[in-house]
Amino acid sequence: MMRSLRGKLVLSLALTVVLTAVSLIALSLYIYQENSLHERAIRLLAWGQVVGDLGREARSELVEFSERSDARILLLDREGRVNTDSSGGGFTGQLFQHREVKTTLTTGKTAQGVSKLPEDGWVMYVTVPVMTGKEVTGLVFLSHDI
Repeated sequence: MMRSLRGKLVLSLALTVVLTAVSLIALSLYIYQENSLHERAIRLLAWGQVVGDLGREARSELVEFSERSDARILLLDREGRVNTDSSGGGFTGQLFQHREVKTTLTTGKTAQGVSKLPEDGWVMYVTVPVMTGKEVTGLVFLSHDI
């Protein structure tokens, strides 16, 4: 009977150690992934601010910024309609209803999100408001494959 109890205690301890180790590894991977996504979002946010600060006459540099930041850049008006698309106009004229777009247009603050597209995989979105005084006059929408 003692051997059986000792065996059960050893097995319980071993199982506790293994589950703790697996949990710590999973937590470490989650934290690493979150930090990586956060760093990418900060980089995209910086690019969005640069593009948003461009004057209207300098919008032709959008493609260059898109290539440098490795992101698709869209310029949207205050309703969320795409005015300019760095990838040749595939979205020009379309109304974007993304959560990030709505958040930025209503609050005037940057927003970010991650979404899984059926054909493209995971994509990160970052939106940055374009302000005239205190009024949101549009936004910069950046998307980047992750």
